[in-house]
Amino acid sequence: IAASSGQPVGDMMATWTRRRGFPILSVSLEPGSSSSSASTSNQLLSLNQVPYHAPRTYTVGLPFTPEMYCNDWTDDVADSSWWIPVALRVTGSNAVQWHAFSNCSSNLTLAVPHNGWVLANVGRYGFYRVNYSEPLWAVLTAAATQQSTIDSIDLGGLLDDAYSLSLVRQLSITTFLGLTKALGGRVQPELPPWSIGLGWLQRMADVLSSAAFLGDAAGGAQWRSCLGNLRQFVTDQLTGPFIQHLEVPGQAKPGLTFDVNSQDSPELRLLRPKLLTAAGFLGHSGVMQQASQLLQQAATGQVVLAADVTKAVYSLAVGSGDETAYEAVQKIYEQVGLGL
Repeated sequence: IAASSGQPVGDMMATWTRRRGFPILSVSLEPGSSSSSASTSNQLLSLNQVPYHAPRTYTVGLPFTPEMYCNDWTDDVADSSWWIPVALRVTGSNAVQWHAFSNCSSNLTLAVPHNGWVLANVGRYGFYRVNYSEPLWAVLTAAATQQSTIDSIDLGGLLDDAYSLSLVRQLSITTFLGLTKALGGRVQPELPPWSIGLGWLQRMADVLSSAAFLGDAAGGAQWRSCLGNLRQFVTDQLTGPFIQHLEVPGQAKPGLTFDVNSQDSPELRLLRPKLLTAAGFLGHSGVMQQASQLLQQAATGQVVLAADVTKAVYSLAVGSGDETAYEAVQKIYEQVGLGL
């Protein structure tokens, strides 16, 4: 490959294959000179890399900084960073620009509309996290509400990066929560961002649920309140609006239900059970009630559950705490002979 391309591929890949971990790419914009367009200016894009794991100079409770050694696995400054290929896209353009660097930092000039944004790692080809400056996170969060502006793969990447960066104290969890609101407004069956967003929200709920069992002296009441607020947020801002307004082909009225029809796209069929299950366990009472009713009807032979949603209906109905739902599942279990 190196001979054919004329590029030092071996040296590039050695920065990944011969060391642990992966980097965080920090991205920021600094205003520059005005261009020929009154609405656009040349701005300095600043890229910095630090390791996702904690540097040796790390103090617990503090964020990493670009001033720290950009890769602390070695004392050899010449061998202290990754070779990072970066796909970039700016506001108002679908064109992707590529930039690669192997030092701890790199700068380049881009023509960016005023109050615009730069998206890095477009298409999610690079194996690294991306952290933006606070102003860039703000404009990207606003842009993410439009599917035509930020596609589903890149929204999924933004959500995944935002939550993962909060785990290593590089970013406030409020940035992730702000991004999730875009899911409730983009009323399209998009599997990647919903899978990522719901996965992390469920993790947050699991942690808070465990903490809620603590005694009041240990802050249990506070964690119960936090859990209630999280569930309310998810229902009001994400799952509620999406379930209510989604246009489903072949369905007379808008709304996502447990009904499966032949016009469903593969993405919708994969998303439906995942989203409805998460919505129910994250506080959507209407979904829980619908699952319990469907289970009762299935147990008495009134309906036949589609294979796509059977697991979702069973888990939600039993998880609701409804004793009759549990008994219905037990009856079905015994009828098929598995209880013998």
